[in-house]
Amino acid sequence: MITFLVIVGNSQSKLQALKLLRVHPLYRFVFARFFAVLCILEAWGKLVGVKDYCDSSYCGVTRMSASMKILLGLGLFLIANVAGIGIVLFLKTAQAPTIEDDLPELYPVPSFSLTDQTGSTFGLDDLSGKLWVAKFFFTSCSGPCPRMSANLADVSTQFADDDRIHFVSFTVDPATDTPERLAEYADFYNADPMRWHFLTGALDVISELALEGFKLGSPDSPVHHADRFILVDNAGIIRGYYAGTETEGVQRLIAAIKQLRADF
Repeated sequence: MITFLVIVGNSQSKLQALKLLRVHPLYRFVFARFFAVLCILEAWGKLVGVKDYCDSSYCGVTRMSASMKILLGLGLFLIANVAGIGIVLFLKTAQAPTIEDDLPELYPVPSFSLTDQTGSTFGLDDLSGKLWVAKFFFTSCSGPCPRMSANLADVSTQFADDDRIHFVSFTVDPATDTPERLAEYADFYNADPMRWHFLTGALDVISELALEGFKLGSPDSPVHHADRFILVDNAGIIRGYYAGTETEGVQRLIAAIKQLRADF
């Protein structure tokens, strides 16, 4: 009945039909778009019409019939919905994490012992049996670090209910980044101290860890840090490097975490 009023009714009945559509959100969703198509169609018919005959005193215009409205309206409605579904599926596909075909075992992470944002000693042994993501940064960095930290915060939120997945941020400016300063930085990104560890220590130890352990940075650079997230499995083996400032890199990291988590 509602459909009939919307399609062939006069202006008053159409308004009544639209009021009835408030009853159910599904009606609202479907018929609102259908009604919009019909209104456009009707306006087009009034403006264009089809000249049927014309004599010296009168030109008649045949307006679009109700049945024609139904057919054209349904056609446009179906085309619009198919196009809309196609666009949604395309966007979801473009944004969806890409499953990695292979996650090779690259390098073992060497043992380390540093200090976290709570002032406690924290090392590789504390990550035994955990799947974790590492990055190198410093709190005063105005380049890629803030973007990387925000992206890693988003990743950590996605796995907030899984205490097997941890995140480790190594500062490359330990002279400035004391545990207290790291704690403030961690609070800014709402980091869970039980799962996201901000580590500081001797510069030579961190530099060697970045260069020799994680294969990042350059010995010619005073600050060894790169815009990469490093994924480490539960056996302490590096399984991949991901661009920390790029959406695609972050999505690939999420997919890889899920893939490795399934093997736990």
